[in-house]
Amino acid sequence: MELELISKRLLLRPLTESDVAWYSKMLTDSDVVRYIFPTTPLEIDVINKMPHFLKRGDGGRIGIWVIADRHSNSCLGSIFLLPLPIEDKTNWNQAADRISPDCEIELGYTLTQASWGKGIATEAANRLLKFVFEETSLTEVV
Repeated sequence: MELELISKRLLLRPLTESDVAWYSKMLTDSDVVRYIFPTTPLEIDVINKMPHFLKRGDGGRIGIWVIADRHSNSCLGSIFLLPLPIEDKTNWNQAADRISPDCEIELGYTLTQASWGKGIATEAANRLLKFVFEETSLTEVV
């Protein structure tokens, strides 16, 4: 199964350890995360949680993808399929390699401020949903 997904303008690829610098910069921007976290994380918090953020489950189908510009490869944000609840109570063990979580799966995204208002989230979500309903056993995403 190919986990790199391409759309007209975007490349969605699995989040990796090499993404920690830009990812922590994005997640420590209070405007970016105001509706995601109760308080803005510190860079050290993001770095400490990276091992969890890198986990992929259900054969790679569950996890976080980087949203990158298809031509420049610059990172624009992230999009995810993760087991609910996502909050600090997330049971990251549900993202086991070959196990499909027995819970609802949420699609969500974060974008760098420079990527706002350009249809990036819509394009990325449409491509990820195409993947979900054509290439996985998931029948519902919330």
